[in-house]
Amino acid sequence: HPFTVDRDFDVDEYDFMLFDCNQQEISLDLLERAQASVVLDAGSFKSNIEKFLERADIIIASEDFRDNEGRDLLHMDCGATNKAITRGEKTILCPDGEVPVEPVEAVDTLGAGDIFHGAFCYGYFEKGMEFKEALRFAARIAGESVRYRGPKAWQEAYLK
Repeated sequence: HPFTVDRDFDVDEYDFMLFDCNQQEISLDLLERAQASVVLDAGSFKSNIEKFLERADIIIASEDFRDNEGRDLLHMDCGATNKAITRGEKTILCPDGEVPVEPVEAVDTLGAGDIFHGAFCYGYFEKGMEFKEALRFAARIAGESVRYRGPKAWQEAYLK
């Protein structure tokens, strides 16, 4: 039977909800009830992604994210007021320009995208950073994370 979220789960108590569309049944259920800002981590074009594109306030996509017509995020119709395309060690593309990314020597990129999106949400929603400032912050944190082997090893060195 399909996965569902307990209907007593209070989605109204959150400032934002971050979706990556990997658990679609749960995500669609939450998306339908969400009153908070919706952040979409768009790594690849999946089924039902249009529902998330229409509802998302913020979309951060990988450079591999393309619709069925081959358009990247910046050339798609969607409801997001803020959107960006990450490109690994290259600058982050936004509709009104680029956000620089500090070069680092990458040892292991496992988890870097998830760390990026988590850091972005922390900077934007918790610290009140402007959109591009939160992107720079997230790129710095994700950049630090890839300097170590494993998705959690960087925390010991960085968060002391």
